[in-house]
This record gives sequence, structure tokens and C-alpha cells, in this order.
Amino acid sequence: MRDLIRRILKEAVGVPEGVLESSEILYNEIYNELQTIPNELENEMEFDIETELSISDLYITDVFLTITFEEYDKLSDVEFYSMAVAQRTIFNNKILKLKAQIDKGQINMIINLAGPEGTTKKEIIEFFEKKSKEITSSLSHELGHSYNNYKKKYKSIKEVPSYAGIASTSFPFYPIQKFLHYVYFTHAIENLVRPIEVSSLMRSGNIDKEGFYDFLTNNETYKMLKKINNFSYEKMREELKQDSKAVKIFLKRVGVENVESFKTDDELVDELLRIVYINLTNNTITKVKEMMTTSDFEEIIGFIGKKQKIFYDMIDYFNKFENNILGFYLNEEKKMKIVSSKIMKKLSKLWSLAKEKNSSIKNWDLHHKINRTGEQFETELKYRRRK
Repeated sequence: MRDLIRRILKEAVGVPEGVLESSEILYNEIYNELQTIPNELENEMEFDIETELSISDLYITDVFLTITFEEYDKLSDVEFYSMAVAQRTIFNNKILKLKAQIDKGQINMIINLAGPEGTTKKEIIEFFEKKSKEITSSLSHELGHSYNNYKKKYKSIKEVPSYAGIASTSFPFYPIQKFLHYVYFTHAIENLVRPIEVSSLMRSGNIDKEGFYDFLTNNETYKMLKKINNFSYEKMREELKQDSKAVKIFLKRVGVENVESFKTDDELVDELLRIVYINLTNNTITKVKEMMTTSDFEEIIGFIGKKQKIFYDMIDYFNKFENNILGFYLNEEKKMKIVSSKIMKKLSKLWSLAKEKNSSIKNWDLHHKINRTGEQFETELKYRRRK
């Protein structure tokens, strides 16, 4: 009964049964594979890991893993900058939705590492040892994506391209990069797996109910959500205005005409934010087109019939702020605040999964003095027997 209750609690807060244990198993298997990599690191290293992972009713027996390594002279140590599981989809022409392409029992995963020139095999292994909790948490995050992809085989054409479009958009201004990261971080696809990654760190940190508050408020995901909740469009504008010279140079470089005619910093920033919107929208609609295309004919001629209508609907949907750029940013700010608040509340419910702290009283009098258990007394029963 206790195990059943715990399983129900896990699923209620978004942590499917077995995902945490599976991420720990997979971490150990990847760590073992690292012992076989060459001393002179290659840009791509591939592994076929035979395993036995169980996430609720999803069973994984093969993990096809690619580890990439890039030399980056601005780093002083090894870092991993992204991790992903392949989410292959194909547009179903009958129901007009994206269908997940799932290989039974198999997942494809990629871990992207970077480090200074001359990084050795030993340093890669030491990095995995030092960051074992964080890497295991990221693995649980990706296994959560695999599970969600398995459970929800059909997705709206709005959902996946917007996620991919954000991920493929970047600008050389920190306030813009921060904004784009916040939009990505609060996307629906990412939100589904936030409780899993935090729960993984709870498990590896052996967090009990007494220590849960300190753990949560110091957790990087929770702190990120707090930052997102405090995001301000106006503050972003002010930060960009402080860098107006760089904004002006950038606008000239990308071919904006009549930049010299802009009289104020506000005009420069308005134009930059317009270009950010254009690129984000173009990248997203390009992803829509790529994901909807299922034949060479469509690649050359385009869509016809119902698919054409859906594609034009998507253009209208993603480009609805074409004549109201300010409205786009204010709308994103509002969504960020709503979503971040919702996810923080959901993460706080992970308290139900924290361990009970078992303790024995060694000094009876001192225990009660410190916990002030003898300061209030009652003279009537609060709970009555049924008659």
C-alpha cells in the first residue's frame, strides 16, 4: 500500500514511476562506456548501450548515444552545454497532426561537451564524476521527454515547431539572449519535465521534508523560474538602450536602411526588437514547413488542399503580432509570469516525495524545550468517536 501511494504521489506531481532509477542506471552505463574512449578525443564518439530501463509502461533496451566534444579556448574546464533525445516526428496527412516516430525499446541521445584545447580522456571522466548529480538530473530530464513522447504520440503542429524555432534563434545581445532563454525555459514541452529533474536532485541529495525548503529555494531550476517571474520588458529595453552604440552597429551590419536617420536610442531598440521578432517568427514558421512536408512534391511546389490551409493558419498564428511588436513582448512577459508561477507551485508539491526524517530522542527534556511542545494545552477532545 505504501508503494502504491508513493507511485500515485509521484505521478501526481509529474514524476513517472522508474524515471529517477532509470537515469541513475543510465548514468552508470555511460560512465562505464567513457572508459573505452580514445586518449585523443574525437569530435564524435558513438556508443550502443544495451540496458534495461523502465519508466512506467515504457521499456528501453537500447540507448544509441553520441557524445560530441568541441574545443573552445574560452573555457578553463570541461562543460556540457546541451543534452537531447531525438524526437522524430512525421506529419500525418489524415489527422493533420505530428505523429511521434518511436522505435520500440530504443532511444537516441546526444550529449554535447566542450573544453579547452588539449582536454584529455581523464578530464572527461573526472568531469562526469564531479558532476554526477547534475548529469543524472539532466538524463532524467531527457528520459522524461522520451516518456512524454511515448505517451502523447500525436502533437499539434503549433507545439513542436515553436519549441524548435526558439531553440534556433540567437542574438549577440545579453538581454535578448536572456529573453529567448526564458521563453524556451517556460515552453510547454520543457515544463512537463521540470519536476523530474528537480526530483532527481532531491533523490541524489537525500533530501528529507525538513530540508526541502532550503533545497528548493537554492535549486537552480527554481531560481531560474524566480528570475523569469521577475522579468520586465521595460527593464530589457533599458538594458539595450545602454548598449545603443552596439545596437546601431548591429543594425547596419544586418542591412537595416537609414540607421543614421534614427534620432533616439528608443528608435534603435525598437528596430532591434522588431528584427528579433521577425527572426523568431521566420525560424518557427520554417520549422512548421519542414515538419509538415512529407513529399518531394511538397518540397518543390508547396502544400495544397487542407494542408495548405493549415500552413496559412500557422503563418497567421505565429505572425499575429506583425503590426504590434510591443504586444508580442508584453504577451510573452505575461505568459512567462503565469507559467513560472505555476511551475514553482508544482515544484513545491515535490515536498510530498521528500523522505521522512527518522530520529530518536536522546535527551527528552531538551527535545521538548527546543521544540516548545509544552506551551499550549487543550481541555477537550478535538476528535470524537463515531456513535
